[in-house]
Amino acid sequence: MRHGIPRLGSWVLALAALGAPAAHAQAACSLDVVGCSFGAYDVFSMAPLDSTGSITVSCVGMNEPLTVVLTLDAGRSGDALRRAMYNGPIVLEYNLYLDAARSQVWGNGLSGTSSSQVTVDGSPVTIPVFGRIPAAQKAATGAYADTLVVTVTY
Repeated sequence: MRHGIPRLGSWVLALAALGAPAAHAQAACSLDVVGCSFGAYDVFSMAPLDSTGSITVSCVGMNEPLTVVLTLDAGRSGDALRRAMYNGPIVLEYNLYLDAARSQVWGNGLSGTSSSQVTVDGSPVTIPVFGRIPAAQKAATGAYADTLVVTVTY
């Protein structure tokens, strides 16, 4: 007997920008985020469920190209290496990666995670986000979600 297929919500990102160093004191950066929307997860599938999203960085007020570092927090799980989406008390593990091979967990650059560093020169720069839900997890039907914070340091 097949159980229902869980529906998954997107992860949501909020912005936290840190102050700019003196050389870029007039620079201001903003983000446009497209979360990974995984759709339906089949608990009987032996293949992981992949999705992509993106983060676009736009900076103004620069007199030279600006290097920015983007980090993601761990979300509700508190562990960037074991992120989880929740449907009430029910957990569905997932993660976000810097690379299409899904080998570099996107976090804060510590504890086995990596951060993203890009140079912005006045035009928006889009960084892909690669999401994956591992196969063969037991999950009930319903909407699952997690909220992450993106920190931009420049």
